[in-house]
Amino acid sequence: MGGTYLTGASHHWRKEERESGRDLFLNMQENNRSREYRCAVQESCHRYVREACQRNRGQDLVVDKTVERHYVNMPDSDGEKILQLTADLNSAYGVTPDQLGEKAGDLLSITASSKARHEALVKIITSILKEEPATKIIVFANASYGGYDSAKAALDDAFKNRYANVDDSSSVERQNEVIAWFRHKDVTSEERKRDKRILLLSYEQAAGHNLQKACHNVIMYEPMYSGSDAVADASIEEQAIGRVMRQGQEHDVTVSRILVKGPSGEDCVDNWVTDRNEDEEVLKAATSNFDD
Repeated sequence: MGGTYLTGASHHWRKEERESGRDLFLNMQENNRSREYRCAVQESCHRYVREACQRNRGQDLVVDKTVERHYVNMPDSDGEKILQLTADLNSAYGVTPDQLGEKAGDLLSITASSKARHEALVKIITSILKEEPATKIIVFANASYGGYDSAKAALDDAFKNRYANVDDSSSVERQNEVIAWFRHKDVTSEERKRDKRILLLSYEQAAGHNLQKACHNVIMYEPMYSGSDAVADASIEEQAIGRVMRQGQEHDVTVSRILVKGPSGEDCVDNWVTDRNEDEEVLKAATSNFDD
């Protein structure tokens, strides 16, 4: 069966995969094995899948991806909150969520909702639309710690009639209607005149959408952080970028990251999370991009 191109058999192969016990085997490796051991197991499993079932295999992408970091300094008021939160530690602005323990959510909420992040989002979008007025832009934010609500508030203020969003309260019909608009290129003059050019999604909605036909700009409102599993968070970020960096994309893709620093430019939690998520070994495990 190796080397055979299969189409429309995803349900069959998922059923076969479950019955083989592969998932159970991988889950057993999660907590009681080293990272190197788990990577080796994943490499072997994915090598088998690549050889046994070549579904979804296509030509290599011929477009480039550029990741731009946009640094902004938080206002003094945010800095004071962080210093109060980290008063018992020597790290100050450089404290990590792991060091804060139960207080990590408070730190992430401060940076996620910073007005500096608002201003950076508006500035990036304005710059993109100035160069490409008809382009469509995807913004991803974390629904936890207030990031998604923060991004929505910034878009409400600056682009009230030019953005759309879907969330858990949206009906399936509403979600399909919104996503469909950002999935296809403008064809008619009427479509080119429509104002909706910005789509806000949470990282939880980072899978399953094919937006490469009409979009090639992705903005990461904040780095993805859900806990100590860097591979899982990096995987979610790659899923988000993968909405536009996929087969059918005709333009180079630009990923704009917003990173908030301390009031005087001190490295803060955004730097730590982003460096962690973009670590070469972490990305290798997150994307199963192993060398043969």
